[in-house]
Amino acid sequence: MIEYLEMDNMLENFEIKNYKCFKDFKVDKLSKINIISGDNNVGKTALLESILLIKNSSNIRDFIQAIVFIFENRDLTSEDINEYLLKINLAFKYNGSNLTIQYKFIDDLNDNEFEKMQRYTIDDFIVMYNNDIELQIVPFNGIKGFKIIHDKSNLSFIDSSKPNNTELTKLYSKI
Repeated sequence: MIEYLEMDNMLENFEIKNYKCFKDFKVDKLSKINIISGDNNVGKTALLESILLIKNSSNIRDFIQAIVFIFENRDLTSEDINEYLLKINLAFKYNGSNLTIQYKFIDDLNDNEFEKMQRYTIDDFIVMYNNDIELQIVPFNGIKGFKIIHDKSNLSFIDSSKPNNTELTKLYSKI
């Protein structure tokens, strides 16, 4: 289950590296209400998705669930998710932490990572680092099909490609 953004745990600033159109992007001085505008296909949705990932990256499982949520709401397939995760080299910097998530082939693992993972017959791994210290490493053999049940009772995120007046009313009433 994806946890939606909570208003009381607000991001004030963050950096994104290597996520969709953002190679090296920094946001400073966010307030409780921020307006994001721009032409089509400039990264507005990618920015909101990256915030969702930042807020749901306490471990690799939550991160992958957030990726699945994003891809599912964009009507993409598990093959699209697998292709994305095989190329992942994503970094977020917020609240004094530098979180990095990478796909690594077995030959790319450092000695410590290799020692932990040599018992697996899988050659692909996703590694999460916090301030360059390995936080978690898991074998990755792809995502086969997925289904996540969305709990819209705590709605703080609206898919901008499919707005719904009821969802907008709920969000505005929270604000």
